[in-house]
Amino acid sequence: MKDRREAIVLKAIELYIVNGYNNVSITDLQAALNMGRGTLYYYFKDKDELFQEVVLEYLIKPKQRALDKMKDTDTVPDMIEIMLSYLDNLREFRDQIANMSLNTSNVLVILYSAYSRFPDLYKKAHRMYASEYNHWVQSIRNSIR
Repeated sequence: MKDRREAIVLKAIELYIVNGYNNVSITDLQAALNMGRGTLYYYFKDKDELFQEVVLEYLIKPKQRALDKMKDTDTVPDMIEIMLSYLDNLREFRDQIANMSLNTSNVLVILYSAYSRFPDLYKKAHRMYASEYNHWVQSIRNSIR
């Protein structure tokens, strides 16, 4: 069951990258997945829930996992290593998407759509980026010492 849910999420992000969130319907997802409407609704109550899952699972949670590895004693080289690990995770995600060129522009469009439509996602991401900034500042201070 988890594999099918993951397949839905991966196909959804492919369509969002190509067409944008607003231009992808449940019917489009059904056709792309060769799946019935009822099956989609079994996993996600609506298009908005699916979109939020895509953003959380592939764009916010990986960054949060990287931030969770950061410590107050980290130096700049430690932070670079953590961020490179995060980028490796993004590369693995990109490789799961068939025939797609995932780039910063695509991701920013998806994030803009998500943050403008779902304020809670924006607040979560804002806290996450503020935390990352503070870790970088602390790591620079640690490196200077």
